[in-house]
Amino acid sequence: METANPDRLCPICGRHLGPYELFCSNCGTYVASAPLSTASPLSPRSESSGAPTAVSDQPGQQPDQPASAWSAAPSPSLPSRPTSSSNVGERTGPFLPSPPPWTAAAPPTRQPASPGQRLPVLVLVIGSILALVLVGSVLILILSLYSQPATSRNHVATSASPSPSPDVLIQAHPAVTPLFSDSFANNSKGWDTTGGPGFSKTIANHALTMTDRNHRILVAPLPVQQAFSDFQITVDMTLESGDSNDSMGIYMRGDDQLANDYRVDIFGDATYAISKEVTGLDGNTQVRILSGIFANKAIKPLGQQNEVTVIIKGNHIVLGVNGHLIASVTDNSYTSGMIALFVSNGTSSPAATAAITSVAVYPAPSQIP
Repeated sequence: METANPDRLCPICGRHLGPYELFCSNCGTYVASAPLSTASPLSPRSESSGAPTAVSDQPGQQPDQPASAWSAAPSPSLPSRPTSSSNVGERTGPFLPSPPPWTAAAPPTRQPASPGQRLPVLVLVIGSILALVLVGSVLILILSLYSQPATSRNHVATSASPSPSPDVLIQAHPAVTPLFSDSFANNSKGWDTTGGPGFSKTIANHALTMTDRNHRILVAPLPVQQAFSDFQITVDMTLESGDSNDSMGIYMRGDDQLANDYRVDIFGDATYAISKEVTGLDGNTQVRILSGIFANKAIKPLGQQNEVTVIIKGNHIVLGVNGHLIASVTDNSYTSGMIALFVSNGTSSPAATAAITSVAVYPAPSQIP
């Protein structure tokens, strides 16, 4: 059995080597070119030194220092690649550790999606587009509803046209014979002045005065058996009491029940509206605004008289107030019918009163403003 020689140490890892080991079995380092003989007996203790000395069998080899012969072996270090030195040759071979595989693996290649995998993505994209279109449509509808004129006065808004400049003048009383006129010196024309609970119509002091307290519309049709088609009408009227929800005005081209017609309202806050009334088969009437509800500086406020002129010819409706052109619209719903004056008591005032001092109906002018 081979025993370790305490004089032979691996220069790399410090392991004690056997007498015939040429390579360190721990790290594989080459340690000698030929087997070494067993250690020689220790020489007698020298008188000058109390430590024994080792004697080598090799000629010319200097004996090891006594301290190194009996000292503890150095702590082994981690194996490393051998480096060139005077007593250790470079070594390659199976005893050296293989170099680490520094080459990184190639990244995985993305495989194209199969048709079955692409289908859910396509469905998701199409669904998202349809959802965006639906949301956009709802937003457009909401914005369009909010952009319509106010309906606080029980009006259903349709299209509205901007008011022309008040600088455009309109001739309120053309130099032609009127088809009908009255200055209310008396009731020689035969106006219906029937009154009742909460409403009244009187002719006195050169005025037709109408009052309603029932939050309804009080109507005074022209006392003629005639359907008017194209014409011009001018009325001097004053909203004597009421508020911004009360109005006075004119019905035109109306049927015998005034269920379907055109109408012009002059409100207590100096605003106006050109509308048409449409009654469905269920009997419900809607007021659809053609122009308004808008303010105009030509209109005088509550308590002051306004000269209201309306020209209706073909599908054109023109409104003028106090000699100024206010609005012009077109509509093809009604072609002829009755004319009536009215006062409307809204929901916020106890009563509305209008006084009409003159009314005149003329043939439609050859040219409309």
